Amino acid sequence: GGVQVTADPAPGVELVAEHRDMREELAACCVTINPVQGIRGSPLKVAESIAAGRVCVATEGGSRGFAELGIESLISTPDVPSMAGPLADLLQAQSRRHRLESSGRERIHHLDWQSLGVKLSQLLRETLA
Repeated sequence: GGVQVTADPAPGVELVAEHRDMREELAACCVTINPVQGIRGSPLKVAESIAAGRVCVATEGGSRGFAELGIESLISTPDVPSMAGPLADLLQAQSRRHRLESSGRERIHHLDWQSLGVKLSQLLRETLA
């Protein structure tokens, strides 16, 4: 089963209910949003966005686990209405947005599969020795 959508999205917005490989979509967008409220959110979507070199504007719930890393390409707001200002600024200030995009990847490099695999291999060697 997919997600049931009861309202039409805004013009130019596509709602996707099934899993997709997001690399092409992330490469084609200017910014991403994670407007989660009342639940703990999806940190995987934030990580995907930052790893793809995109700025993500998220609610505090949507940025959980990442906000404390000091990632410049992750902009947290207290709620969904507060996202409008940062989004407008990012869409209008292309040079600032590009500067922020390049800063995020370095901050989460330690979370990529290769880095984590090296750590896991080391822990296994130490444990089995």
